[in-house]
Amino acid sequence: NIKSGDKSMEKATELLYQTCLGYNILKRTTLITPSGQIADYVDKKYPDMQRTATNSEVTAYYTSFIFGLDLSDDLPKYSSLLLPYHAFIVNFGKKTIIDYAHKYGISVMYNNINKINDIEYLSNIGADTIITAKPYSAYQII
Repeated sequence: NIKSGDKSMEKATELLYQTCLGYNILKRTTLITPSGQIADYVDKKYPDMQRTATNSEVTAYYTSFIFGLDLSDDLPKYSSLLLPYHAFIVNFGKKTIIDYAHKYGISVMYNNINKINDIEYLSNIGADTIITAKPYSAYQII
């Protein structure tokens, strides 16, 4: 998760990229990119690095989902969505949201899921990744 948009971001990204190559885990690693500046840099310099959607890309994804738009002709550059279960009045914990993403080869990750019932529910509806402070409990459920 690289948060800074300055020169340290470039150095951190380079180090992460080279480390992933060295351990042969680039295809199993997803960079969390909350800002457009970081995502643009990664897309330009490291197009083979998987990244999450930025906050604005999540908004665009959700709008496309609501209107049932076909993303086939203009696939996003991100490989994963990093979503909260709920944000404001939006419930992102829906199977239809996951299925829509999977239709276009996008994985769905949920962040800060610590209630056991939520972990179980999201796992059952097809969440690809659940980030939690309770990994042992999540492991037992999944």
